Formats: sequence, C-alpha cells, structure tokens
Amino acid sequence: MPGLFLKVLTINIHHGRDLKGRDSLPRLATLIAASGAHLAALQEVESGSPRSGFVHQPHRLSRLSGLKMYFFPAMHLLSWRYGNCLGSRLPVNEKKRLSLPGSGWEKRNLLLVRLQTRPPFYFLGTHLGLSASERAAQAFYIADLLAGLGAPFILGGDFNAPPFAPELMPLHQIAQTSPATIHTYPAEKPRQPLDYFFFSPHWQLLRCRTIPTLASDHLPLLGEFQLEQK
Repeated sequence: MPGLFLKVLTINIHHGRDLKGRDSLPRLATLIAASGAHLAALQEVESGSPRSGFVHQPHRLSRLSGLKMYFFPAMHLLSWRYGNCLGSRLPVNEKKRLSLPGSGWEKRNLLLVRLQTRPPFYFLGTHLGLSASERAAQAFYIADLLAGLGAPFILGGDFNAPPFAPELMPLHQIAQTSPATIHTYPAEKPRQPLDYFFFSPHWQLLRCRTIPTLASDHLPLLGEFQLEQK
C-alpha cells in the first residue's frame, strides 16, 4: 500500500551568496518554497557574519520560505555562527547535533530530526570534509548511527565526493543512494555529483532532479520519496 509521500531538498547555499558575490538569500528562499519541499537540508548557513550583513540566515530563510528552520552551527567565533540547517514543514519531536570526527580547520557535524508522523522517521543533513581520510571517518560514524536508528531515514547533504567514492562505502552497506549521474557542482556547468541522498530501504525514490539556479555555487537537488507501507 502506498504510504507517506515527501519532497526533499538538499542544497549548499554558499553562505547566501551567488556566483557574483551578491546576496541571494531571497532567491534561495523563493526556490525552496516553489519546490514544494516538505524537508530541506542546507549547508554553509551562517548568522552574525559581516560578509552577509550580520543577518540571521535561518530566521530569514524560515520567514521567506515557510519552512521551520533548525540551525545547528558547527563553528562559532564571537557573534559568528556557521554550519548546517534543517528545514521542515512537518512536526518535529526530536532534534540533535552530532560532531563528526576530523582534524580539519572547518568543523563538521551531523544534524538529525525525528518527524512526528505515522510512522515516525528521521531526516538528517551533513556536509563532509575536504579530505578522503576525513570523509572515511565521518562516513563510518554516520553509517554506525544510521544502523542504530531502527526507523526509516533520509540523509541529505554535500558529501564533497561522488556517491560511490571508496571512503563512502560504509554508507552503502545500510542505505540506497540517489543517482550518481546527477551532477550538482559547479552550478554554472555542473560536472560533479557532490550533493545527494542516502536513504533506508523503506523508501522508494520516485524522481530526482536538480533545480537550475545561479543563486549558489551548487545546484539544489530535489527528491520525491514514497514510504512503502507493509
């Protein structure tokens, strides 16, 4: 029997700047709203930064897009906060930020929310490190966490590597992935599949596509998922 249907978006927003360095947050919010996404995983989100006019980007995105935003900074310095954000139109009854292993300057985290639906499921977002060794440790950590959830899940993010890169193999042991043929970076002439989904076998991926835009250096990826009821 067909179950829950969802539109899920993942996008690296490039701290709300387009390819010419201009404020693109209103365009990104309009894109998110127009996509009809129920859930969104956003990377490179910030607040209190001079380069973005000290705007609290999650608050602004929430107001303009209609999604409730859950902001989990991975880095902070004085008023500056920087990291990932999850957006939802669905009720949430649990939220967590988990620090990922890595020795790079830019700290990485994994965000998790539990959706108050029937049945409940988890939505997660991340942005992996720049080196293969960091990504390997991070993928192992995430795979171990996903295996212990005991419920359907969808993970979206910027993985900084193609979906079948060797260091991401732990995730393939427990999850399916969106097509590796969908390129998301760079936005102007995409040549690399860096942004995608991992999801539990409970879900069927009905459709997956990028949304053309130059509001960021990455293209947004929109997936349509259906939960199979048994």
